[in-house]
Amino acid sequence: MVRFASNILIVSLFITVIQCLPPDKELFDNVGQINYNSMSYTNVYKCMSELLNRQNWLRLIAQPEAITNVSNKCIESFRRFNTSISGRPEDIIYLLDSFSKPQPGILTGNMQWLGNWDECNNLHNTRYITLSIPLSISGLVSQMVQIDICLPVECDNDTDIRGLLSVLSVIGIDADKVGIFSHLPHELTVGRYAVIILLCVFGVLILISTVVDFIERAVYGLNNLFRKEYSRRSVSQIPSYNYHTGNTDDDDLRLKGSTLNRVESDLTDNNEANEYSKLLRSETYSRSISKQAATIIHRLIVPFSLYTNVKKVFDTNQPPNAIRCLNGIRTISMFWVILGHVYLFTLSSETNTMDIITDIALRFSFQPVLNGYFSVDTFFVLSGLLVMYLSLRELNRSSKKIRSYIIFLVKFYIHRILRITPTLFVVLVAFWQLTPIITDGPLWRPGIDTTVGNCDGFNWITPLLYLNNLYPSFKNGCMAWTWYLANDMQFFFISPIFIFPAFLLPFPFPLIPLAVAIFIFLIPSFVIPGVFSLHSNFYFPLNHLTDGLFPIASNMTHGDITEYFYIKPYCRINPYLMGLALGYIIYKVSEWKRESGDKKSLQLRMALINTIFWPVSFAICFGLVYGLYGSFHGHLMSDFENILYIGLSRTLWGLGLSMFIFICYSGMAGPIDTFLSWGLFVPLSRLTFSAYLIHPVVLLVFSLSLRDKLYYYDITFSFIVVGLITMSYAAAAIIAICIEFPLSNVEDLILKRKKSGRQTV
Repeated sequence: MVRFASNILIVSLFITVIQCLPPDKELFDNVGQINYNSMSYTNVYKCMSELLNRQNWLRLIAQPEAITNVSNKCIESFRRFNTSISGRPEDIIYLLDSFSKPQPGILTGNMQWLGNWDECNNLHNTRYITLSIPLSISGLVSQMVQIDICLPVECDNDTDIRGLLSVLSVIGIDADKVGIFSHLPHELTVGRYAVIILLCVFGVLILISTVVDFIERAVYGLNNLFRKEYSRRSVSQIPSYNYHTGNTDDDDLRLKGSTLNRVESDLTDNNEANEYSKLLRSETYSRSISKQAATIIHRLIVPFSLYTNVKKVFDTNQPPNAIRCLNGIRTISMFWVILGHVYLFTLSSETNTMDIITDIALRFSFQPVLNGYFSVDTFFVLSGLLVMYLSLRELNRSSKKIRSYIIFLVKFYIHRILRITPTLFVVLVAFWQLTPIITDGPLWRPGIDTTVGNCDGFNWITPLLYLNNLYPSFKNGCMAWTWYLANDMQFFFISPIFIFPAFLLPFPFPLIPLAVAIFIFLIPSFVIPGVFSLHSNFYFPLNHLTDGLFPIASNMTHGDITEYFYIKPYCRINPYLMGLALGYIIYKVSEWKRESGDKKSLQLRMALINTIFWPVSFAICFGLVYGLYGSFHGHLMSDFENILYIGLSRTLWGLGLSMFIFICYSGMAGPIDTFLSWGLFVPLSRLTFSAYLIHPVVLLVFSLSLRDKLYYYDITFSFIVVGLITMSYAAAAIIAICIEFPLSNVEDLILKRKKSGRQTV
């Protein structure tokens, strides 16, 4: 009990010290730089001395019965610990040792003093409790000091805890305003059992499917059979059987096929020729007779086969008409997203947060992290590009009739919903129900309960309806990071407005409605941030970095700009429209390449265009990512420049990236295109959707399961970033192989789609 009082005294000392800081000091000489010289350390030392002389109230804590509003049961539990009811005299020492201790780095933002989680929970009948003490600190806003204590379970109630905290009133802290969070264990609920059963069903299907797939290959696989029986013979000309289509790779393998004759002729001089010929014919006839039955079994079972889906995920082959550089761009952009989220998710778990704000964030090399939101615009461009390009190719293969257009449109929407929603549903319910029980720690319950709690009620439905960018608010949204999917789905649903004119009208008329739409949606991109900037003194990008730490903008937070501007479709659609325009242009260029009689003239024109595109694309993209560097060193933009940057940045990024992709498609990007088209990026690119869904969960598990806080250091964090990207993609591979690809196979079965040569939208 005395140790508990001592910790409360130390925290009180810190609070008093902070409150003694001069109220009129300037925190910034330049934006983002603390003026430590302006702090009056004389006043700080004076306040410390005064507080240390106030020892009389500490005696009250040493006598718990003298404290009012504490139950006899709680007081008795402390006495039992002192007499070691568990038979371990050291238990009271472990109990007190698990309490928070004052931590270094207060001036660099370390206001979260964690206790020893495992030490407390290894004791009998104890509860780990987090206290959040509000501060009013000069120059800082909305700050809390968090300390952790370990109490007997008999004291784990609001009345007893606040009674123990009543001593804080000596230094002016109201115990009623202290936040109390008791780390109760999670229990298995009906919802959690249901999700576990759902995942077990997937597991059983995968197991059965994999076994059946292997058996089918062993029984009907001509290659395996011939290799086993005639391993000494050269049978390289024997065609392989395609287990997914029911056909051979060589169209000549039929009863009258020439391949069979070739194999037989190669073996005419061999004593085993007749036996081999009979075996081959027998197996061919047998396969033909049982083809229908095998196909039915295959279609029902094999979509979940581990063997089949692993091959699909990690296959590095690309369709001949694929825009190959997109695999590298997609993968690197996903790395960029995870990099930014690593810093965002771990910021509150670091002891030197102020070092990041006032030093690390000011580096030129750190600008890509601060401007990582352009990675999201990259995905909007890629999505629009593929939707337009693949849709035009599909329409070109269909008959030019109204009925064909209607069928295309119906499949267009159904495919998109079935492609994304089932996987999203499984990941969402697993996150909602199972994440809270997979680990624990001093940071776990306060953080994960808030995040997962946003899915309670009917909030979990809105991501599945793709409306969570409109309702509820971002901070109350279930799997809030899925706002991108909502935007992308909404853009997808309106894209036929631009696709059909692109297919029916001659070049360049389809570009006109796209240009008009881009211009229209520039209006909210200017108006909304303009109002925030002029009326609420919102300054970009500083609020993005310092929200809640320094009062650069007095009445507008980054949460507000996220809610009203960042996630709204009318402010995010322009990069998507740029992608639609690029997809149309690439499709027309591919047509011209096929139809042009003078290909040299076409190549010359494209070379001239790309000569212009290279410097323009580089200037736009480099300027947007690094152009705000001066804002962190005192060279602030005017209100007009601020509004102009916010209003145009996303559209310009879409333009610059579209130019770069066109350069790569034209074959004029040299080694850059070669790198982006690298085969390694193909499987990584296939994991993008699953990585997007699961990586925030991986980051949450890492950052909230820490037993102690991190100290940011470049080398240490480099290992953390690489490790978390690797873990995110490992988790994504599991989801893709066990959930995404099997469900996609079932969807193809329902719509009777053929995947050969098709690039995923």
